[in-house]
Amino acid sequence: MTYVFCLDERMGMAFMGKRQSRDRKLIEDFVSYALGKSIFIFPYSESLFENIENVTVVSSVPAEGDGFLFLENIKPESLDGADGIIIYNWMRHYPSDLVFDLDLSEFELESEMTFEGFSHPEITRKAYKRK
Repeated sequence: MTYVFCLDERMGMAFMGKRQSRDRKLIEDFVSYALGKSIFIFPYSESLFENIENVTVVSSVPAEGDGFLFLENIKPESLDGADGIIIYNWMRHYPSDLVFDLDLSEFELESEMTFEGFSHPEITRKAYKRK
């Protein structure tokens, strides 16, 4: 399973349970990157993925499986279940009380790409694989 996170420049994920951004170009890039593999989301993220195939709504982090788990307002306790990590990042700071502070030392950067978002002039996608 590959975990997917959306973070601001200070690694903020959410504020008071609410997403920091709903950039539609980010979602388009992610769905394209997933290449038809299963995408698992929590109910909070449903509005971002309307009319997109291969999306399954879950109520807890899947124990295992092939595909992608989109985490925008939930941080897992660890990355033990992740084969890979994707971090979408933009250079803007928003208030946050949920911060990505998980250890990436068991992962190596596999690729990095920057693109123009809809509401952010620049979004970077970093893909990590477990060493």
